[in-house]
Amino acid sequence: EFKEIKRLGYRGIKIIDDQLFWDKERSLKIFKAIKDYGFEIACLARADHLLDRDVIKAMAEAGVKYVDIGIESFNQKILDYIKKDLKVEAFYKAVKNLKDFGIEAEINILIGSCPLETKETIKDTLEKARKIGAEVIHVKACAAFPGTEFHKLAIKNKWITTKDYVAHDASKETYTNYPHLSKEYIEKIVKEEYNKHYFNPKFILKELAGLRSFKELKDKAITAWNIIKR
Repeated sequence: EFKEIKRLGYRGIKIIDDQLFWDKERSLKIFKAIKDYGFEIACLARADHLLDRDVIKAMAEAGVKYVDIGIESFNQKILDYIKKDLKVEAFYKAVKNLKDFGIEAEINILIGSCPLETKETIKDTLEKARKIGAEVIHVKACAAFPGTEFHKLAIKNKWITTKDYVAHDASKETYTNYPHLSKEYIEKIVKEEYNKHYFNPKFILKELAGLRSFKELKDKAITAWNIIKR
C-alpha cells in the first residue's frame, strides 16, 4: 500500500489504525519498512503506547510528524469513571517523548464525558492542556452513541435531551445536558476553545510558513473560510 501511494505521487499520509502500537516488535518493523519512502506521516496513539523511546525514535526516522492522542481529561477521577484505563502522568511523558524526537503532539479533550465533569474540572483540564506543550488542542463535546454504556446511563438519568441519537458535529453542539452542567454551557466552552485555537496568530503564522505551493494556499484559504462561516 505504501509503495502504491508513493507511486501515485502523494507526499503525506495519516494512518487511522487503533492497533498500530499494540506490539513493539510489530511497530518497529512497520516504521523500519516505510522510512525510505519519504512520507510526512500522522497517526493515532494512546498515551501509554508512546512511553517506549525506541518506538518514538523509529517513528521519527520513518517520517512521523504528528501524533493524535486521546486525552479526554486531566482529572483522574473522570478518566477512571469513563474507563480510560490511563493515568494522567502518562500524558505528560508521552508528549515529552514526542517533542524530544521532533514529533508534534495533537491532543483531544472531551467535554462533558461523565457526571463528574464540572465547570471547575473543565477549566482545570483546559489550563493543563495549554501547558502540556502540544502543538494542537482539539476540544469536542461528548456524544452519547447508541449501544454504549454512557448512552444507557444518559437515558436512565436524563442526561441527554433526545432519546434517539442525532448525528451532529461534536465541535459545535451536543445533546448532553447535566443538571449542573447545561448543554448551552458545554457548547459555549467548545466554541470558545475552537476559536482560540484556529484564530490564534501563532497557529495562523505557522500554517502560512508551511505553505509549499499556490494550491496549498488556496486550499488553506478555503478551509479558513469554512471555519469562519461556522
